[in-house]
Order: sequence, then C-alpha cells, then structure tokens
Amino acid sequence: MLVPNIEFRITPQTKDGKAINIHLLVCPDDPNHEDLKLQALGRLSWEYGSRNYSCLPPQLMDLGRAYDPNATSEKAALRVGVKQFKIDFSHFKAWYESELWLKRNSIVVVAAGEDGLSGLSKDSGWAATRDEISRFADAIFSGRPGERDFWLGTKSDENRREVEKLRGPKPCLHGCDAHSLNTLFQPAEDRSCWIKADPTFEGLRQILFEPEDRVHIGPTRPDYHDRARVLAAVTVRDSNEWFEDGALLLNSGLVSVIGPKGSGKSALADLISYAAGSFPTDDDATFLNRARDHLAGTRVKLEWADGRSVDASLDEEQPETSDVRYLSQSFVERLCSQDYKGD
Repeated sequence: MLVPNIEFRITPQTKDGKAINIHLLVCPDDPNHEDLKLQALGRLSWEYGSRNYSCLPPQLMDLGRAYDPNATSEKAALRVGVKQFKIDFSHFKAWYESELWLKRNSIVVVAAGEDGLSGLSKDSGWAATRDEISRFADAIFSGRPGERDFWLGTKSDENRREVEKLRGPKPCLHGCDAHSLNTLFQPAEDRSCWIKADPTFEGLRQILFEPEDRVHIGPTRPDYHDRARVLAAVTVRDSNEWFEDGALLLNSGLVSVIGPKGSGKSALADLISYAAGSFPTDDDATFLNRARDHLAGTRVKLEWADGRSVDASLDEEQPETSDVRYLSQSFVERLCSQDYKGD
C-alpha cells in the first residue's frame, strides 16, 4: 500500500533554527487524487519580494530564481524554491481548513523531534503555538517509547488531562526515514511500526480512534494472546462434499463467526469441538449428531498458534483433549430465553 505524503516546512522556527515539519498523508482512493492535490497546492501561496508564489512546481521554480539568480536549471531552481517556501502555521491551518476535499481525505502528522514539537519549548514564548500545532495534528511522528506514552495519556492523570486538552490521545507513527539505500526499511533502534488495520487508507484512519490498540512500535509484531489458546486453522477433508476440502485460516483476534441461518456456523463450531474432544455426543439437537450419517469418514484437523495440531475422524472416538469449551446452540437459546427457570 502506498500513501502519498506531502511534507511541509513551516514557521515558527525551532530553537535550533529549523522549520517545523508537518505532513499530510493523503487518501489515494480517488482516481483524480493527484489533480485534486495539485489544485489545492495551487491555492497555497507565500509572498516574497511583493509577489505571491503558489506551492506548485513552476511557481516554486520562479521563487527559486527570484531568490537565487544562480539557480538557472529547473532542478536547481526547484530545489531552492522548495527550501525557501516556508509559510506561517496560522496561514497553513487556514488554507487546510478551507480545502474541503483535502481535509476529508488526509491525515495531519507533525514531527515530535527537534524539527517538530520538541523544537518549541513548553516554557518559551512559543508554548501557545506549540499547543495549537499539537491540537491541529491527528498523529505524531515519533518512535520514542516515552513520547508514545505521553500522547496516549498513560503516564498519569495529569498527563491524561493535558493530552485531552490537546485533542488527544493521538497515535505515534514511526518509519525508517531513509536518506540512503542502505538504511531503507531499517528504522532507527529497530523501532518498526506495526499497525493493526486493513491495508487501506480507511484502515489507516482507524488508528486515530484506537491509537493504543492499533499501533505498536518495536522490533517484532505484538502478541497479545496466549498462543496455546489461539486456534489458527481448521481443515476439513473427505466430507462427502458437505464442506470444501482445505484449511480455513483464523486470525488471532477472532471472537465470532457471522453469517445467515444455514450458512454453517453451528456446523463449524461442532467440528471444532469434536476434534478438540469436547463435543456432547448425547445432544440430539446438534448439527453433527443429526448429520452424522452423511458425514461418515470426515476428518477434521485443528492447528493451534503455538504449533500443536490434532487430527480427528468422525468415525473414531473423540481425542482426549480439553482445549475447547462447547456451548451448544440449544443450550444458549434456553439460557437466554425469557421464560427459562433453571439455575
């Protein structure tokens, strides 16, 4: 998945004389997104020498030549123009708020380091501006654990109140920021960024609503489950065409199987419970007991996330395991009915 990233350098400058880095991650779903971005950038302007220059390549080249007459080639002029085009934050914010398509289809990310929020001291005359930039941003570019804890508001009650004042909590994102080929895909200090979402822009947007649960920074992907208790795959074979032969892969966060009546939900639950040694063979209301004559020879294999597996046949005794607790559909219906008088 490729997400267009427009990086701006804006004022005020940091304590080290650097500009603040603000990024717009833009949704690429619209087939005309490139033209729409250029139209928006054409309406962002900066004044130099009594002339306004827009944020488009030809105008940036003109700015480069106006500032440095020695920048004669297009490449040199563009490089100078891009470097000099630094607009004020309030101007940038007003432009962004007025660009309705861009605002609906982008995520604002501000750097947290010395070329970002950390470059504006909380105790300086720029503290209020720092707060405004923080409120404006949807997410933060940082891989530091302490920075992430701060923006999630998990350090203390005071921290939580401060982050909420800044329109948080906010997710922290981190990339390799490669400036050479040998550092490509090699984030500093092995701080890889793991995002739990569909690989779409809408999936990426979900991190804004669940920043703590959907983003993890570290060398390996997070594992929140006891792998011995996670069912990774169910394979059914030789079922007389009641089921397709092959493995059904289950993700580790699965909590339910959804489908219309008759789509096989109960059948799947019955097969899993039988192979796991917990199926109630005396419950005549279950799918498996009613359909057993049609399923002669069917084999079921369960694979667990820790590497264990069990292979069972419906013609044989159930395996002697206790990895699953089975609640039949009829039992749940009785338990949940309004007139149920049991204990």
